[in-house]
Amino acid sequence: MLTASDRKRPRNDVDEDEAIFLKRTRTIVPDFTCEVYHNEQVSPLRLSTLLEHYTSIVLFFYERDLLNYTAFLNSKALPVMVSTDTVMVHRGFCRTHGGLAQPPPFPLVGDQTRLISRHFDVLDLATGNARRSVFIINQQRNIIATFLPTNTGYNMPLITSSIKS
Repeated sequence: MLTASDRKRPRNDVDEDEAIFLKRTRTIVPDFTCEVYHNEQVSPLRLSTLLEHYTSIVLFFYERDLLNYTAFLNSKALPVMVSTDTVMVHRGFCRTHGGLAQPPPFPLVGDQTRLISRHFDVLDLATGNARRSVFIINQQRNIIATFLPTNTGYNMPLITSSIKS
């Protein structure tokens, strides 16, 4: 069961301009189900079901930016985008003229209850949005790496190399 009380405290001793990479072991992610927008449909998604088909799941928490993360599919890892928007907002964004040119090949999680964001300790209480962060979860549901991107964005080469190691 996913509860907000199981979360870790954030690191306050790190300069915001510094890239943060934390190697984690034995941090087990509880199996959770949430609504996603994927393949032009709104449907439930269960973490354990995804891990039956992929070697790892890469959770990207984001506020308002959405980039293309298809490079992960070559590593048999599935990027899963998580924001505090609803899945209907994701659907609307993907379908509008100013949104994406084509539907993304990965699930967009609607965390409107903020339970997932709270569990991973990435919820910005001042804005109600998830702070940009990345968690790599292996098939045993262990978090094997955590990234807290700098203001300049995600370090994709570092993230993808962590999936392969």
